Amino acid sequence: MKVASLFSGCGGLDLGLEQAGHEVILQVENDPGAQQVLKARFPGVRLVSDVCELDKLPRETELVAAGFPCVDVSRAGLRAGLEGQSSGVVRHLFRLLKRAIDDHHPVPWVLIENVEALLDRAHGQPPAVSR
Repeated sequence: MKVASLFSGCGGLDLGLEQAGHEVILQVENDPGAQQVLKARFPGVRLVSDVCELDKLPRETELVAAGFPCVDVSRAGLRAGLEGQSSGVVRHLFRLLKRAIDDHHPVPWVLIENVEALLDRAHGQPPAVSR
């Protein structure tokens, strides 16, 4: 499958997907150090530095892999939930998926990597993600 990787970090998830036979066609990462690693490990792959500025996913995307920041949802973190300043960037994943649907090119597979605490209750609210 052709993979668009959001919040790519240093590419660990992307490396595993490539080793499993998938092709990474886009990486989005804002950390300059991680960008250097991505450029070295994945030469020729389009690298975008800001998910906020990404208008749409490549048309040929078959899988979106996203390991968005966990600081607002982890048990050791701020517990602000998906509306928190850091973890809230996940809204761009949903925006891009909606745009793909609106453009009549829905992405058939989505892989979201994050902490187990997404399943916890916080401040009397239901979990961010249901089991």
